[in-house]
Amino acid sequence: ALMAKLRDLSTREQLVLETPFDESFVVRLAFGEERLEIRVGLLETVLGTKAILHLQRREMYIRDLSELGFELEAFDLFEKLVMAPEGLLLVCGSSHSGKTTTGYSVANYLYRAHNRFVMSIEAPMGLLVEHFNQLHPTKNPDFENADSIVLRALRQDPDVLLIDRLSTFDSVPQALFAAAVGKFVLCTYFAETAFDALLHLLENPKLDRYIFATQTLGIIAQRLVRRICGRCATVYHPTIEELQKLDMLDYKDYDFYRGAGCEHCHGTGFRGQTG
Repeated sequence: ALMAKLRDLSTREQLVLETPFDESFVVRLAFGEERLEIRVGLLETVLGTKAILHLQRREMYIRDLSELGFELEAFDLFEKLVMAPEGLLLVCGSSHSGKTTTGYSVANYLYRAHNRFVMSIEAPMGLLVEHFNQLHPTKNPDFENADSIVLRALRQDPDVLLIDRLSTFDSVPQALFAAAVGKFVLCTYFAETAFDALLHLLENPKLDRYIFATQTLGIIAQRLVRRICGRCATVYHPTIEELQKLDMLDYKDYDFYRGAGCEHCHGTGFRGQTG
């Protein structure tokens, strides 16, 4: 009964945006002024239906670029990369490392600040963004392969093309082709480091290395760390032994912070994440 109710909620068109992907759906609900999106993933197993719910707030996906966690020097370089009129920019990291958040935030910034026409190719789709033109390949039978998806998107003449989860051998050359014809292409990619991403891409037998070298703007690697709770953060000073282990003896006179634990962070001392 519970699984049937989840499926029923996920397919009510007046309440939800239905985006099936391996029997998953997106439920859009409103609680006061705050909008909460619940992505429902359903999978049939031997013993019955398995369900997983992803609770998502809009601000988790779209942030100001200054809130993404870049250090000052790295942020200056990052800002120059996203302002390029054309080329391929890769954002890599492990699963749940904030790649999609970075992609959405950059695309949103280019739309809001510079009036750039944004089109995205996503499967599954992380978030409905009204001012993006979002394509969901698994919902459209005309999208048989990466060639048809990217070519159909390019016919709409976007300024920015966001490709979430660039993974297949076919999709990499097509992303480079989009960059070569004058589009700014922003892709997320599964790799632990920028060097790993480079090695994986160079192993692609369909990759034209000359086009890759001339059209790639850069590769960014990121991961998430826990953020200290702002309501219970207290000053402390690590011991000399602790600083030695971290090779941070030069910071022995600095103030460090840690969360003492409170109701707001459920006693953990941490609240939220940052890149």
